[in-house]
Amino acid sequence: KGPDGQLLPLLTYSRPKGEYKGSEADAIMIDFWISDGMLKDDGGAYRVRWSVDGSELKFIDKWAPIWLTGWTAGKHTIKLDLIDVDGNLINGGYNSTERTITITK
Repeated sequence: KGPDGQLLPLLTYSRPKGEYKGSEADAIMIDFWISDGMLKDDGGAYRVRWSVDGSELKFIDKWAPIWLTGWTAGKHTIKLDLIDVDGNLINGGYNSTERTITITK
């Protein structure tokens, strides 16, 4: 809870995770959900900031499937953060998740 007693939103990372082999690595979806909050283009006040392998930061402002393609074989790191519209991380480390996946071609 925040200082005013209001519930703070929580980002739950779902996918990608684990290992993707052959054709299942052609397109991999970023999947997550947010409890007690909504993304800004869905009427809320939050954004999801993401990157793959520390590349350029990208943003999700409306929940919709995001499919990532162009994977190379090996390990890759995906990072998701729940932020406010000013770019500040919400609720500290609870809303910053990093996962490593493995692509096998």
